[in-house]
Amino acid sequence: MPFVRLSLFSLLLLTAALPRTARAQPTRPARAEVTAVTVFRDRAQLTATARAVAEKGSTEIIVGGLPTGLDPATVQVSAAAEEEGANELTLLGVEVRDDYTQEAVPRAFAVLRDSARTAEARVKVLTDQREILQKEETALLTAVSQGKVDSEELEDLADLYRSRATAIRAQLQRIEARLATLTPRMTAWTQQMNAYDGPRGASPVQLVVTLSSEVRTPVVLTLTYVTEDAGWAPTYDLRAASGTATPVQLVYKADIRQSTGSDWRGIRLTLSGGAPVVSYGGGLPELQTAYSRVREPIPRLATREVATMAASGEEERQAGFAEADETAWSAPRPAAPPPTTANRDGSAIRFELTNPFTVPADGRPHTVEVQRADLPATYGLTVVPKLSETAFLTAAVTGWEQYNLLPGRANTYLDGTFTGAFDLDPGRTVDTLRLTLGPDRNVVVRREKSREFSKRALFGATITDAVSYVITAKNLRSQPTPLRVEEQIPVAADSRIEVQATETSGARHQPDTGHLTWQARLQPGETRAWKLAYEIKYPKKLTITIE
Repeated sequence: MPFVRLSLFSLLLLTAALPRTARAQPTRPARAEVTAVTVFRDRAQLTATARAVAEKGSTEIIVGGLPTGLDPATVQVSAAAEEEGANELTLLGVEVRDDYTQEAVPRAFAVLRDSARTAEARVKVLTDQREILQKEETALLTAVSQGKVDSEELEDLADLYRSRATAIRAQLQRIEARLATLTPRMTAWTQQMNAYDGPRGASPVQLVVTLSSEVRTPVVLTLTYVTEDAGWAPTYDLRAASGTATPVQLVYKADIRQSTGSDWRGIRLTLSGGAPVVSYGGGLPELQTAYSRVREPIPRLATREVATMAASGEEERQAGFAEADETAWSAPRPAAPPPTTANRDGSAIRFELTNPFTVPADGRPHTVEVQRADLPATYGLTVVPKLSETAFLTAAVTGWEQYNLLPGRANTYLDGTFTGAFDLDPGRTVDTLRLTLGPDRNVVVRREKSREFSKRALFGATITDAVSYVITAKNLRSQPTPLRVEEQIPVAADSRIEVQATETSGARHQPDTGHLTWQARLQPGETRAWKLAYEIKYPKKLTITIE
């Protein structure tokens, strides 16, 4: 076969003579730079730009710098020439792909990542094995307890149960021991991986944009996409000053976290309580059935929730909290201007930060103040002596709907001192939000059992237990102080038991729950007392619990 030798000049001529379709399509690299982010509760929608040069004809622009958690179904791309008056560009195609030829992940981070993943997989296997063994143990016990067999078969079944149950127990103990060792390691590796602040290597996710141009020209690509590697959670600070007429100061904050692989530096940031429209994949969203369910009230004396909701404004007025009358402090104050703009996108609230914000890609929460407001509040002190002789400062807040609150964790401060935290849930359909802001030591309360009037008597076959308490409260303040005292008497849970209140000192009594409420306005230095007494009658053959 003859050998053909081509000079470089001949090769160039041959290449130029080839049809246009035979040439390799030019590719140009670009990197996405995030310019704006809308953060949802469990994801984020990012807007980014990428710059490259489009050749005459068709060009592939390969965009890097994208997060690994990018949702391909949410990608939207537009292209425009940088120079004014340039020809129009035509988008020919958009593709999301993974390129694993990128720079290798640094060893330090890879060790943490692989260790965490291996431990997580092992924990999953052990957890599944434990669940299977527990189900087998339950089934074996059910078979033994429900089996209808004769004495010989029963003995054989019992032997089988003992041997198999012993083996199951031994396996479960080994699994529990292994989980007790492995789970803390997995947690530690995961935490170290999230806290790692060194280079983590390039993301393999690339966006390949193919476009056509009549001339060679610089282009700007505008990208929007959604990633699950980000989110935010609302948090609140509620600050109050005891003994004053100031309102409750609300500091509305957002804890933002992201692990997209690139820091968000000086970007326009919007927080949303809804979901991104593009999550529907470009299709029409479909309504799902919405159910309205009854939320059972939480008994105030049974569980001491730090924050509770009143059933209605009328109940609060009866309790002396909703109006600025003789038993409460009340004085609103103008709110401080918020550093954000709040608006609604349909039913979802959106907060647009007025100043650029930076969020590192470290997976940790970074706090930004969203809004600040002074909540018009009516103050009072509440004490439940049966559970605690400490009085708590409470505030009844009305008109809170205008502050666009979302469910979140709230910290309470009294006179600048942290007093506790609770889960704030404004989603209940009530008009008054009642908050507990912390203990107040300026009212001293005592609950003492009266030995003279607490005794037992036997009449025939019936026992009568008489129980009596005296509750006293002393105001150490130099100003009048409103106080609500909550108590209770037992409620009969059996028809053979009879409970009767014999002394309540004028308390408001709810017979179905046994709750008692006293309202008072204590003058400076004043001490006031209330007497609580009741009788319990029951057959002497019964043994009962009184409290």
